[in-house]
Amino acid sequence: IIGLLVLVCLVAVQTGQAQVIINEVLYDPMGIDTGLETVELINAGVSPIMMDGYELKLADSNYYAFQSFTLNAGARVIVHNNTTGENTDTELFTGPLSNMGNTRGSVAVFSGAHSSGNIIDYMQYGSGGEQWESAAVNAGIWSTDDFAIDVEEGNSLNLDPDGVDNNLSTDWAECLPSPLLPNCGATIT
Repeated sequence: IIGLLVLVCLVAVQTGQAQVIINEVLYDPMGIDTGLETVELINAGVSPIMMDGYELKLADSNYYAFQSFTLNAGARVIVHNNTTGENTDTELFTGPLSNMGNTRGSVAVFSGAHSSGNIIDYMQYGSGGEQWESAAVNAGIWSTDDFAIDVEEGNSLNLDPDGVDNNLSTDWAECLPSPLLPNCGATIT
């Protein structure tokens, strides 16, 4: 009975971790990029997720480590890349990092320190073969050489429909940035 209880707890934790998804990526804002690039994450699950120790990969070799942060069920958080600010329940700031690629790159979420065993969500844009693609393929959350389109400067890549991630490049649409709002003019039901 104890073994079954431990197994149920592990499955619940893993399921909860997989509910943190990349929902919107603004990698090439209009004009100067520094401090204006953002990634929106959403908790698509039904329970809050303590993200302490999670990592977000924004650009090659750039990782933001979450500190004392809980993402409530259905909630969104915007991570501002390469800038400082006061962290809140809806906005986090990475501090100084490199800018994301303007025509190609990848974004990944890890449930702990960045390693193949901790990758829980992934997307790449502009081309295949980006950093962490093979780990995402092995985890069953992406396909080899699949990538979302490169969008026009000032637009973002958004899950469309909002918050629905089937781990395919076709889940992503080019839209106007909509931080903390439904993607591509969608409504939240």
